[in-house]
Amino acid sequence: MRLATDMKDMISADIQKAEETLKQNCDDALLKTHKELDGKYSAFFADWGMSMFGYTPDSGFNYNYVEGLSAKHNIEIMVNRLKGLHAQGMTLRTDDQGLVINNNISNEINIDISFESARENVSSMTALPESEIGEILGRINELEIIVKSPDSKNKKWNNAKGIVKWIADKGVDVAIALLPLLLQIK
Repeated sequence: MRLATDMKDMISADIQKAEETLKQNCDDALLKTHKELDGKYSAFFADWGMSMFGYTPDSGFNYNYVEGLSAKHNIEIMVNRLKGLHAQGMTLRTDDQGLVINNNISNEINIDISFESARENVSSMTALPESEIGEILGRINELEIIVKSPDSKNKKWNNAKGIVKWIADKGVDVAIALLPLLLQIK
């Protein structure tokens, strides 16, 4: 989308311009850049001015107060916010309200536990009596048969209900060992 590219380009250019202004350390240039960044980005960020000098949530920046060192401080914060937005791989779109910034964050968790490793974990549980270890190993075997069966996912879950109830009555160690096996029901 061209709008997204334009916005990313604008952010990159503003970061560069602000960094150059910070190096100049000229009060007039700092104040001008401060106003420019505020004007462009305050609509896109909730509480844009939080932690900056001369800002109140109700009225924004008081430019009679923002001068010199406070403008420099604020621009440094603004630049870092823009860099953070840019680094997050932001995506932009428009809707009826105007421009919307979406940050897409995803987490993927892979639980890869085999029935054999679960059996080994249970067999090495020294706090359990042999009779309980045997019972747990039997449930692991039942669960493996259910998982490997050609039945539908729904039927597999129906067959596993008894094991799920049984796991709920056992301790945390047993649940930790067996619950990942349930996730293999597909």
